[in-house]
Amino acid sequence: MNAALGREPGCSAEEVLAMGNAYRFPGPQKDGEGRIRRINAYGRISMPSVLARRDGPTQKVMCYVVHASDGAEPRTMTVMRSGPWITGVICFILWSPSWFKMDHIVYLDKSAGALEAMRHGKKTMVGRAYNGRRSPYGKVKTGDMLYFTENDGKQIIYGRGRVTVVYDSPKLTHDESVGLLERFRRPLWLSEAQFLRMTGKRYLVLVTVDGFQEVPRFRFTRRDFHTMDDWILVGDVEKARDDDPVRDMK
Repeated sequence: MNAALGREPGCSAEEVLAMGNAYRFPGPQKDGEGRIRRINAYGRISMPSVLARRDGPTQKVMCYVVHASDGAEPRTMTVMRSGPWITGVICFILWSPSWFKMDHIVYLDKSAGALEAMRHGKKTMVGRAYNGRRSPYGKVKTGDMLYFTENDGKQIIYGRGRVTVVYDSPKLTHDESVGLLERFRRPLWLSEAQFLRMTGKRYLVLVTVDGFQEVPRFRFTRRDFHTMDDWILVGDVEKARDDDPVRDMK
């Protein structure tokens, strides 16, 4: 595969597979429940994958994906690692970067009127504050879609917004934490109680969205996500959709 891709870097998947010494393009590994795992570590996306030869044998590899170019046909560069050292298998794949986008379900504070503030463009950011690097720290990226619900126990999605900016803070001092939250308090639409609860935390996740888009309301279930957090990484929001209809909503 190295030789084939070295001769014609940037060719299509079909052209690569037509070369006699080429592997197939990798497919993602799936867990026991058929789910695909993706890791976003400080901006580097990696995915456990399976690399299959044309003649049948397979090999488990780790794929590291790097954005390579923009334009009408955006490209990503994928480096595949099969052991403790990178094997040098590098290929250009004609995938859109949107292939790696993730959906998130994000809870908004009902008592603070956060949902209405977002609808009217007064709230343009969502944030979380922790004393450690816990989810969603490092797991949100530009282009991801946030689906919004309220912390009222109804588990109803009301709208969505696409991520335009993500800030995962380094370890902060108390004063640095307070200063950042003071600076972004208005677009975060923080109530006094929220502000006091978040100030002084050592790690902040601040996410800007491109606005609020209404969607047909639907219920979601947390059943398959095994978390009690108020920010759920769902991959594809359709996996979280509940068949129970939403009735008599304003």
